[in-house]
Amino acid sequence: HAAALAGALGIGRVIIPKDPGVFSAFGMTVADVLKDRAATILMDAASASRELLEKSYAGIEASCMSDLEDDGVARDDMSFVRSLDARYLGQSYEINIAWSPQWVDAFHEAHGRLYGYVRRGQTVELVAVRVRGVGRGPTAVNAPGARSVAPVGRSAARAHLIHAQAELAAKLHERETLGPGTVVTGPALILESGATSFVPPGWEAGPDLFGHIHMMDRR
Repeated sequence: HAAALAGALGIGRVIIPKDPGVFSAFGMTVADVLKDRAATILMDAASASRELLEKSYAGIEASCMSDLEDDGVARDDMSFVRSLDARYLGQSYEINIAWSPQWVDAFHEAHGRLYGYVRRGQTVELVAVRVRGVGRGPTAVNAPGARSVAPVGRSAARAHLIHAQAELAAKLHERETLGPGTVVTGPALILESGATSFVPPGWEAGPDLFGHIHMMDRR
């Protein structure tokens, strides 16, 4: 349904990734491991000394590190991102900002960007400190494929278009035989073990060097 949906949205190009049937699962295997932890520290900015915050962050990071180690992440593959929640005294909502020694000024600037006004004379209240522990995932190698250019579709099949209430003849192509430079013109079906891709009339499709198919509206 990709081309039909893209056409309805005025989009003229669709990318069908390599191995689309397991694309999401593959992403899970190479994604970073994230651990988010927070501690409530309700006090005004004048009382929130840098030493107090450093001690709080150190404790939270130790907890994140332990959790990442439990997931098999090596320490050299860990990193930690500090942030905090702050608000003007009396407000019922907070803004999350990146931690820095100048966090109060950063809060004023963020409040101005988000809400259009700043109250520099009003007390700023620290609500919570946060740490995101990041365990770097394995590098996904996107290597060019060694495929040859495919011949014209090997046969034809009847494709029933539910949204158009029509039926038409579509050439069949095996995706594993498509190489860079191949152009498949619609109507066509690109077949593979985990998916079937329909190229409608007026569209054409072809793989790039890495095996991802680019389908384009040529009307």
